[in-house]
Amino acid sequence: MQLVRSESLRGFVPLFTQLGGDIEPFLAKHGLHLEQISEEGGLLPYRTFVSMLEDAARLLAAPDFGLRLGLVQDFSVLGPIALAAQDAKNLGEAAQRVSTYLHVYTPALGLGVTPMPGGRDVLMHLEILLNPKPPCAQAVELSLGLASQVLSMLSGGRSKPLEVWLPHAQSHRSSFLNAAFPVMPKFDQTLAGFVLPIEDLNLPILRDDSEVGRIAFEYLQSQFVAKELKLSQKVRAIMPALMLVEQCTNEKVADVLGMQVRQLHRKLEKEGVTYLQVKDDFLQGLAEKYLQQPSLKFRQIASMLGYAEQSGFTRSCQRWFGCSPRAYRQNFKKTI
Repeated sequence: MQLVRSESLRGFVPLFTQLGGDIEPFLAKHGLHLEQISEEGGLLPYRTFVSMLEDAARLLAAPDFGLRLGLVQDFSVLGPIALAAQDAKNLGEAAQRVSTYLHVYTPALGLGVTPMPGGRDVLMHLEILLNPKPPCAQAVELSLGLASQVLSMLSGGRSKPLEVWLPHAQSHRSSFLNAAFPVMPKFDQTLAGFVLPIEDLNLPILRDDSEVGRIAFEYLQSQFVAKELKLSQKVRAIMPALMLVEQCTNEKVADVLGMQVRQLHRKLEKEGVTYLQVKDDFLQGLAEKYLQQPSLKFRQIASMLGYAEQSGFTRSCQRWFGCSPRAYRQNFKKTI
């Protein structure tokens, strides 16, 4: 079971109450009580956290609930990870420290920074690592909205994303989108994250002269195992941008990662996967996402996934889901 610290719900109770909710029966429904989520350093299942956000948004008719909650939180919810990041030399090092120790806050989140094709920009991406993944638009908007604030705070407002990506369909046009992000997000993307100029990674961190950040980083280093994204996760993070320019090949992926194709395959094999398996898993996830959107025709989806013929897409659906694209869509409609 993947847990998350209770600080993740900081501000939840006052926001829920302000929007007209009755907090105690709501918490009881999710197997929690008020003292439990108010306790610093407490733990709860990350699935429960995600479910609470989705349920609150539905119950309160507030599709921007997660976004609002992110705006009343700050970097301190990450505890010592936040302090260690604030003691970094530049934005790139701060992101690396958060990525390396984010599992201390919750192992259900992954953060990575991946070069984009062309070499001028990077994608700073956040991924919810639950499998199977439940509906989690609220958790994604909360996390990315908070990350946007942190990015601005660490850089003194100098780093501003060129693009903001959200992986779900747009469910609201809340004014809080403008408050959370410097540019209007692009919805229905394959990942959640920010596109940043690569030079932003060298921006110095605005920090004080106290020893607290250094001590926090040394504490993390001494008490917890450093954990970085696997190569297969980095490969998967590169694929969305390469799909847009129809260059999602192993040669291009290797080039973006700064390695030879043979080296890419060898390192992936050490993780127990092949490039084709990573790409196939990525395409399966996209297929599910697109098939759940009734406005998209099967021929369109096949083309968006890089299939020359719709028949090739149909065969892949049979392998992935055990049924045709039409049957998958019909079955999905029955679950709504």
